[in-house]
Order: sequence, then C-alpha cells, then structure tokens
Amino acid sequence: MAGAFLNGRLSARGVAPKYPLSIGLVLAVVTATALHHNDAGRLDAACWVISVLGNFAFGLIVPNATEGAMQPLPQIAGAAAAATGFIQMSTASVVSGLVAMFHDEHSALSMTAPMAICSLVALAAYSLLARPVERAVAQT
Repeated sequence: MAGAFLNGRLSARGVAPKYPLSIGLVLAVVTATALHHNDAGRLDAACWVISVLGNFAFGLIVPNATEGAMQPLPQIAGAAAAATGFIQMSTASVVSGLVAMFHDEHSALSMTAPMAICSLVALAAYSLLARPVERAVAQT
C-alpha cells in the first residue's frame, strides 16, 4: 500500500511513470536477490524487512507498468488492461507451478530463486525493450 500511495503522490506531482517504475524494478531485483541469499528458511528480522521492501517495490511497479501498457492504446484501454491481466496471471500460474514442483519442504529457495529470476527478467525487458521504444517515441 505504501508503494502505491507514494506512486499516486508522485504521479499527482507530475513525475513521469518511468522513474518510479525503474526504481521499483531495481528495488525488486535487489530485494528478491537479497531474500534468496538470506537463509530464506528463517523468519528473522532481515527476512521481514526485505519482504516489506519487495512489496513496496511492487506498489511502484504494477501501476506504472499497467499505465505504460495502456498508454499507447487509449481507444482500447479495456482490452489492453485485460491482456495485461491475462499475461500477469498466466505467468504467475506457470511460475507458481514451478515453485510447487521444486519445493523441497526444507527451504524457501524454490520460491526465492524464481522471484529473483523474474525480477531480473522484468528489469532487463524494461531496460532493453521498453525504454528504447519510449525514447524513440519521445524524439518524434
């Protein structure tokens, strides 16, 4: 909630969505990687703090990514939102199936590894695919 609240305040002040989205993606990578490297089976204070920061990052990522997906298609915003939700839920079902398949009942590594990998893929996709297109569109 705090990440989404901050995102709303930044948006109201005219901050472009690319900034909180970029910060959120980097924070998600850092926290997922830290959670993976932490002894994820322990529920110590570090695990809680890392998890809270990771969820804060998603409050910055999700609204801005959704806005970015819908912005070029305002005439079919509902369809774009539906497609975004479909892709998100489909990816989540596949990843959660992998987590369940590789769970060893002794650690949370089967959960934290996909979190770190998915966060890295999201940051790479945004940096290498979406940002260059945003720059090209802004120049025209």
